[in-house]
Amino acid sequence: MILVADDEQPARYGMTRALESLDCEIIEAEDGQQTLDLIRSRAPDLVFLDLNMPVLDGRQVLAELGRQPQEYAAAEIIVVTARDDVTTAVECVRAGAADYLVKPYEVDHLRSIATRSAERVRLQSRVDELQQQVDREQAHAFC
Repeated sequence: MILVADDEQPARYGMTRALESLDCEIIEAEDGQQTLDLIRSRAPDLVFLDLNMPVLDGRQVLAELGRQPQEYAAAEIIVVTARDDVTTAVECVRAGAADYLVKPYEVDHLRSIATRSAERVRLQSRVDELQQQVDREQAHAFC
């Protein structure tokens, strides 16, 4: 599942249209609080997060998710912004974003980021499953 979080409806529409070919469920949020609520209730695998949104901006969303990193660790956050600023990009990655996308973006680049992120999420899920299996086997070995 992909969450597209942007306060501008045309931006959400364009991104959603570009991602439809990936054959994933896509949900939308128009402000930072709605973004947090959807992450908590729907647990998307990938979030495209605009930095400039009302109620809570993208940085505040990242900070809130960072306070509970284990609970929302599965979601890959891709920051999307019109600011092509290295300092902002570094701050966002340090705060937990997996990548940084500058508007206007190429549709193929957007899809590529989504595909790579989906693969990372799939691989991490598999690693977690295998770790749980190893933990169970080790627990049974000591009984």
